[in-house]
Amino acid sequence: MDPGVRRLLRRVASRQRACAVGARFYCFVLLLAALYSALLLCSRLLALIPNWFAPVGLVSPVAAALAMAVAFHRRPTATAAARLVDKRMATDDLYLTAALIESSAGQYQPLVLRDAEAGAGSVPPQAVVPFKWGAKARRILLVLAVLLAASMFLPQLDPFGRGEQRRAIAERRRQLEDSRQATALRIAFLKKKAAEGDLAEQVPRAVARLKETFNATRPAQKEGNLKRLSARQQELGELWRKASEKKLKPDFRQSYEAQKFGAGSEKKVDQWRRELRKGETKALKKEIAELKDAVQKLTEMPEGVEKKELAQQVRQRLRELADFAANETNSPSLNSALQRALDQLAMAGMAGISGPGLEALAESLDLTELELSSLAESLEGLQSLEDALEALQLAKLLNEWEGLDGEMCKSCEGIADYAALYAKLMEGRCGSCGCLLGEGGVCSGCGGRGMGLGMRGAGIGVGGLAPEDTEAETAFKTEKSRSALTAGKILLSLKTRGLSDPGQARVDYEQHVDEVKQGVSEAILHEQVPPAYHEAIQDYFDSIGEPHETAAQ
Repeated sequence: MDPGVRRLLRRVASRQRACAVGARFYCFVLLLAALYSALLLCSRLLALIPNWFAPVGLVSPVAAALAMAVAFHRRPTATAAARLVDKRMATDDLYLTAALIESSAGQYQPLVLRDAEAGAGSVPPQAVVPFKWGAKARRILLVLAVLLAASMFLPQLDPFGRGEQRRAIAERRRQLEDSRQATALRIAFLKKKAAEGDLAEQVPRAVARLKETFNATRPAQKEGNLKRLSARQQELGELWRKASEKKLKPDFRQSYEAQKFGAGSEKKVDQWRRELRKGETKALKKEIAELKDAVQKLTEMPEGVEKKELAQQVRQRLRELADFAANETNSPSLNSALQRALDQLAMAGMAGISGPGLEALAESLDLTELELSSLAESLEGLQSLEDALEALQLAKLLNEWEGLDGEMCKSCEGIADYAALYAKLMEGRCGSCGCLLGEGGVCSGCGGRGMGLGMRGAGIGVGGLAPEDTEAETAFKTEKSRSALTAGKILLSLKTRGLSDPGQARVDYEQHVDEVKQGVSEAILHEQVPPAYHEAIQDYFDSIGEPHETAAQ
């Protein structure tokens, strides 16, 4: 085939291809626009699917239509281009014969090629394949304009509540991610803190330095002893302030505990408390390990009644742990970890976030285990510090009367041995000045009973009166006010305790007291007062209406 004919057929084929792509693009745009409009109506008017239809989203159907048009069009051949040229230019299959001349036989081939080459230069490709895209382009623009207006101004309705449900799940997902991030940060902090040692290493070193100070004391070095003891006291006091942040709360009454945790859990909770006060967390960690196993089972179990029952058991045991931490410890971080675990368990029960919720719950249980280890470490260190401070206080009292001698402590090993030795040396001495107590526990030196030693010995505060010189001259004058003895403005009124004259107020009061007494039992039950307080509250209301002397007694 001659170059002129080949060039003509190639240009015609290119225009054919462009027209084929355009036609496909037009069809796909209308098809995807219809699908887009149907989804938009389902989203905005029925809220059956999420609202993903922002104005910029119209780019997606156009781009998809273009990609599909390029992928699915038919590429025209030279034969098809030659046939189209013959049809449009009425050349009686001249160019089709020229395109197929190489596969045909005959002596007329040079004549056909000559005629085709001669006419190729005068055949315009645009006349063979004209571009008529104006009408279709206007339709596409009109359709896109309608979709744009719909995406911008069509209101969002929610007749079935699907949209509100999706928003709630999305909010839960956000909260879940926030809680998981907080858990991860806290775990990293605790691991770093454990790696650095912190109180676990500082307290033994401080107590060891205190022992060295005790051993180095001498009776004749009163000032030096006091200086060194004060330095140790400042160091131990600073460590005690750090450790006391997680000091356990005081015990509650047994009846209240039974109501709070239930009779079946009372024994288990009591074991948790006893171990924790010794700085141990074996029982608590065992409980957490069992909870982690239960959470793993929840992750693997299919939906059903058995899974709901197991989830309820996990929730109950988590609630017991959270109540124990809130009532028995003073650790906000531990309380926060357990409360976060409860929230994540509740999120795991929602459709759509069950898996991530259980994963977050397992992470919170890991954090709870680390928090317990940190709490036990702090309590153990706190107990050591309190024993050391107690021994140090006794040592300072002994040092006041030059009775502190490190030579007597050679057989002492632990800090408790020092405290026992110093308490024995302080027996029968004043806690204020160190002198021996005489008959009746009166100090022979200061004349009082000293500051007292608490559980280590008898004694009360010395107290005293502020000094006053009765002979000193002052500007005080004894005189009377010359006020009018008539009714006037009240300048001053005083309220005193006592019985008022009986009258109508007394009658009304007694009537109201009788009404209150009748409704005390019902009020106690209505307000859900713990059983331990029922008797005290009943006695209080019974004593309200008694005479003044009986009530005071």
